[in-house]
Amino acid sequence: MNSLTIEPMFNGRSEARNRVIAHIFKELGLIEQWGSGISRIINACKEQGLPSPKIEEKNDFFDVELIRPRTISER
Repeated sequence: MNSLTIEPMFNGRSEARNRVIAHIFKELGLIEQWGSGISRIINACKEQGLPSPKIEEKNDFFDVELIRPRTISER
């Protein structure tokens, strides 16, 4: 269904799986621009002092794992 692979995704390429929903989000201002999400997520993690998310390509989707900060009781 989706021909997007991990390397072009990191270079800002995007493909909407559901164009109707994507268009509605764009009209509502919930999408800033196409292809900016992954870089914004990575930058937000860096700004908060968190590790970069683990991003893996799995068949026709991407798995994004966000690493939360450890609390004192978890150490």
